[in-house]
Amino acid sequence: MQTLENLERNFLSAVEIKPFELGDIHASINSDKKLSPQQSRHDIATLAQMFINAYGGWTFYPKILRLRILNKLNRIYDKITQPITAAELFAQLKPIIEIMPDNHLWIKLGDNLAKYPRKPRIDVGTNLAITHGGGKKYWIDKIGNIGVIAFSKCFAPDDNENMEQFRNRIRDVMAGTHAIIIDMRDNGGGSPLIMSMICDEIMGPVGIPRTKRMWSRTTPQAQELYQYSTLSRDHIDKNVDPSMVADNTKFKLPTDYRPVYDRPIYILQNNKTASSAEHLQAQLRYHPQMQIVGSNSSGCMQYTNYQTLKLGHSGILIQLASVYAEFFGIKHFETHGFTPDIKCPDGTDAFAVAMAQIDTKKIKRSDTKERQ
Repeated sequence: MQTLENLERNFLSAVEIKPFELGDIHASINSDKKLSPQQSRHDIATLAQMFINAYGGWTFYPKILRLRILNKLNRIYDKITQPITAAELFAQLKPIIEIMPDNHLWIKLGDNLAKYPRKPRIDVGTNLAITHGGGKKYWIDKIGNIGVIAFSKCFAPDDNENMEQFRNRIRDVMAGTHAIIIDMRDNGGGSPLIMSMICDEIMGPVGIPRTKRMWSRTTPQAQELYQYSTLSRDHIDKNVDPSMVADNTKFKLPTDYRPVYDRPIYILQNNKTASSAEHLQAQLRYHPQMQIVGSNSSGCMQYTNYQTLKLGHSGILIQLASVYAEFFGIKHFETHGFTPDIKCPDGTDAFAVAMAQIDTKKIKRSDTKERQ
């Protein structure tokens, strides 16, 4: 068996190292397109280069996993001696993607999608934006003296005026309430803008970080992708790969700090709560009375700043992250997610559980333990 170093070196020299081609998920694809052995091998080597030179998680994966991935790619590469279709190449690559624990990583060909397998949905009730909001993306209201903020999807308002409207609605719900319930069940993510705004309204403008540390790939191929990113890399060290782009390990709240909303907060989640829908759990960990209710969240934030790239001959698309993030209080976040403070068995409504906690006044918590 070859060493990891030899496999990496061989794949990097198999085809010319040049900027990766961007992909379009809306473009039409011919899955029956015939590929010559040379074309199939070129796409395989390009995929290996994407992992080795641009994937944010590559250097953080255990060496044994990286070796396993490249060995599988190498076996496919060596066995292709006859023309195959793009669909057949996709089928051979699919098992490799399925062993890579990154919930944002996928390959796609037409209607076929391959990604790390997710667990079946854990039923801890239906998001209130669906049941009370008429199926809309959000529902914000009061139930008695309890404020309820429910999002079935994270999204960005159309303009600044709409953002201010949301801000005012959040403030109205906070005013005079004894507790707030934030419902993120079955929310698969989207834009993080409103989540950041809610955090600021609850915690105040203290700049609470979402991550502990972040690293970005700096190879020439990775740098080519920076122009499509919103992540600031002003202080990146391009002589180090990967380079740390954020370090919040020393962040502390002021000794006299008090949150703007200093009453109990319950965040409802299940294992379909993912990506930007997990931001509040990360940022509100400093709130002295925040509790998570439900099941573990998806765990879909550790690999970020992703782009859609394309393998040129087959047309196979790949969503690939160039940044790796580390979170406070939990070493292996991806696919594990945030563990709830109040765990609900499958079939139990997390909203009813949170309301029962409020009714019985089991809501006061004096510690600021980090989420796990």
